[in-house]
Amino acid sequence: MLFSLSFFPLFIREGRGSAGWQMLQLGVCNLLFALVIFCAVGSCSALLDRVLYERPRVTRAIDLALGALFILLGAELLWLLCAGGWR
Repeated sequence: MLFSLSFFPLFIREGRGSAGWQMLQLGVCNLLFALVIFCAVGSCSALLDRVLYERPRVTRAIDLALGALFILLGAELLWLLCAGGWR
């Protein structure tokens, strides 16, 4: 709602009908584009979920990679705290 109220008025033009009608058109277009994008993302993530979690080796590799990433982020945070780089 805040996005619509702050962003859409930038595209309202005087000679193209009432401001309310133009806002409604922009809102409907935004809704339809969001629906298409969210449906595509949902479908792709469902497919990826099936592909990845049917293979235990892939799941284990992802778990190890994420664990290593969190350990590295924790080490960097510790280094920043000890070195006084974080103020």
